Amino acid sequence: MKDDDQLHAMRHSLAHILASAVKRIHPETKFGVGPVVENGFYYDIDLGDKKISEDDFPAIEAEMAKIIAENQTFEKFSLPIDQALGWAQENSQPY
Repeated sequence: MKDDDQLHAMRHSLAHILASAVKRIHPETKFGVGPVVENGFYYDIDLGDKKISEDDFPAIEAEMAKIIAENQTFEKFSLPIDQALGWAQENSQPY
């Protein structure tokens, strides 16, 4: 892989790890998009009335480190739109 491809893949994986960490800490979390961007990655996160602040970063980072240490396998897959919508509804993910 080219360096740019490796960096993109790493950032993409880290976006998913971030989402998993936030979901572990706040199980009610709903997610929007979480793309890779030029200088990193981000995730649109809906916690309802709660807000994430810089004070939350150490706990999120610690949870991300735990997830990385689990050495989980990442597998890309696709679903037909009706199955994807069903999954989203079953998992309270309206976005």
